[in-house]
Amino acid sequence: MSTVVDKKEEIPTIDLGEVRNITITLSGTDRKIMNKFSKEFYDFIQKFDPSAKEPVILPTAEAVFTTRKSPCGNGTATFSKHTLRVFQRKFDLTAHDKNITRVAEFLKNSTIDAQLKVNF
Repeated sequence: MSTVVDKKEEIPTIDLGEVRNITITLSGTDRKIMNKFSKEFYDFIQKFDPSAKEPVILPTAEAVFTTRKSPCGNGTATFSKHTLRVFQRKFDLTAHDKNITRVAEFLKNSTIDAQLKVNF
């Protein structure tokens, strides 16, 4: 007589935790670095969430600062204007708890500011 081995019991299951909806907002002042990092991050999240969409490009925030060239007050009142532009990208995806940890590790050592929001 031969014995029947149940194959289902041999396969170990990994608990990834609950599935959560998360929103990630990336922001930075350099457009080239932002586009490059967004592409790398999109390729990274495609590994565990193939249904993730491409990032939403948020409107560029722009601030203009006016400064006085001669702070001592002597001479003609001349001013300089400096402009700061902040570029933003937004990702919406669903991921398990363990994958959210991997996403946080990926975002940790970047030059881009990242905000990770978990939607319950």
